[in-house]
Amino acid sequence: MSRDYIRLQLNEQLRCLDVRVEFQVSLIQELQDFFRKRGEVELDYSKSLEKMAKSLLLRHKEQKQKREQWPLFSSYACWQQMINHTKSLSKDHATLADIYSTHLVMRLQTVIDDIQRIYRRCREIGYETHEEILRVLQELHTTMKTYHSYQTECKAAEAKLRTAENQRTKLQQTIPKEKLDRSKKYRLIEKEVLKRRNKYSDARLKALKAKNEYQLCLEASNTTIHKYFVEDLSDLIDVQKKC
Repeated sequence: MSRDYIRLQLNEQLRCLDVRVEFQVSLIQELQDFFRKRGEVELDYSKSLEKMAKSLLLRHKEQKQKREQWPLFSSYACWQQMINHTKSLSKDHATLADIYSTHLVMRLQTVIDDIQRIYRRCREIGYETHEEILRVLQELHTTMKTYHSYQTECKAAEAKLRTAENQRTKLQQTIPKEKLDRSKKYRLIEKEVLKRRNKYSDARLKALKAKNEYQLCLEASNTTIHKYFVEDLSDLIDVQKKC
């Protein structure tokens, strides 16, 4: 599995956060639009009520002489109450219009700002975590290649050592024991065995160290990936859900 493929899959998870916040923001913007329009409706209604009340009062003023006897009737009090109630209702709807078009719209904008701020922080944390995952996986890949390379060298050195030891064994079997120390060929093969043994020991030590480093990197990468999927990812999702 290539680094680019892993990065692509991790980016898809971040894309899920992008899509989610787009949905959230668009929904709240729809609410803003609703309250903005509702505020316009309330304001228009308030103005209509105010206009009606003023119109009635103006007509009453213009026809004052014709209506001098009105206060004598009990229905006049009802008329006055109707005018006062209309003026009061106009003020109430003006207040409601201000609440809808200003306060609620601004409050919803604050919610949008909070969602986007939390989203940016979640995305930043997600990106940093992804970079850490890619870093430990790259380190794991490097140590694995090094381990395999040193392991191959170790096996090759061991094979050469076994070959030299077999050659020495054959000489020991063909040359009389009392002549071995004086045999130039035997002394040369002894040197060769010693050289091959030293090279094998060095190669084996390097392979052992590389194996330990590989195992440590493997454990670190497993821990990082496990923590991400079990803890970090669920935390990011939970934070987004609470928005």
